Amino acid sequence: MNQAVMLHSKTTVPEYTADWKNLCKYGAASSHGSKCRVGFPWPQNKVGLEEETSEGYGYNCFTNENLSNVWIPKLRDAMGKRESRVASLPALESAKIKVKEKDPFCGECKWKGQPFDCNERVAYLQSKGGISEAEAKDSIRKDCIRK
Repeated sequence: MNQAVMLHSKTTVPEYTADWKNLCKYGAASSHGSKCRVGFPWPQNKVGLEEETSEGYGYNCFTNENLSNVWIPKLRDAMGKRESRVASLPALESAKIKVKEKDPFCGECKWKGQPFDCNERVAYLQSKGGISEAEAKDSIRKDCIRK
């Protein structure tokens, strides 16, 4: 009742961390749009004890001891208790949708720059959009680039 912890979290798009091994090196110059977006917490949350990790990355953030030692373990415990309840829920309707295996248009595809399974994407679009298999395939065909 006497404490509060606020954790700011967000999704980091892959482009922001693409060159992290170079951008996060200790002493690497950062400029607008090219800075280290991967966290390397200072040891014991004390600036200056050391300047870089044993792998050569520069320290750039702090940890919240209460979050690490109290709240995250409580969250993990609560999630563990829910696991059996979640596993016993009935299957989603989308899991019941069957897509033909080895469809000629499917292969090792990329969609928006990321690899994906054509059949899984088609089933997802069918379940979310209430469209036919053919419509789902047509909607991703323009974005699907076969390797």
